[in-house]
Amino acid sequence: MKKFLVFGLLVVVFFVACDLASESIEKSADIELVSMNPMAWVTSEFDTIHYGMIEQTGFIAMNSVDATIFKFVWEYYDINEVLFFGPFETAIYLKVPGRLSRGEECECDTVYIINIPLPIDTVRSYAFRNEVYDAFCRFRFIARDDYGWDSQDTVTADFGFQITPSK
Repeated sequence: MKKFLVFGLLVVVFFVACDLASESIEKSADIELVSMNPMAWVTSEFDTIHYGMIEQTGFIAMNSVDATIFKFVWEYYDINEVLFFGPFETAIYLKVPGRLSRGEECECDTVYIINIPLPIDTVRSYAFRNEVYDAFCRFRFIARDDYGWDSQDTVTADFGFQITPSK
């Protein structure tokens, strides 16, 4: 009976030690973009709208590290990946709480950026001047961990533009 109790105590101590060791390891911030609504904008040369609006962009943490998205960089490219506008940086402050559990089931909060305006006039003028009617805006959302480890993570997403020619 004593051997069984000693074995049981060793197993418990081993699990506690492993749990403490895994919590003391420095982990990097790891976020993921899970939604963007809408994902593209259709416009024409007769369109009077000056700004397209990304209504909602959602993020989750992929690990237990709390992170903060502190800026995003955006730049416009044509379909041939020629940069024609930007890059521009926008400072933001968006807390992304870490996951509360492990495994495939996500017990985490989705956090959102609401209403990102994008200038469309520049895209239209570039498209008709160069006869390139597809373009996209590339976003890089940059986050850092909230624990002072100075780890960063970057999530990249593309927002499309379809310009309808009048010909």
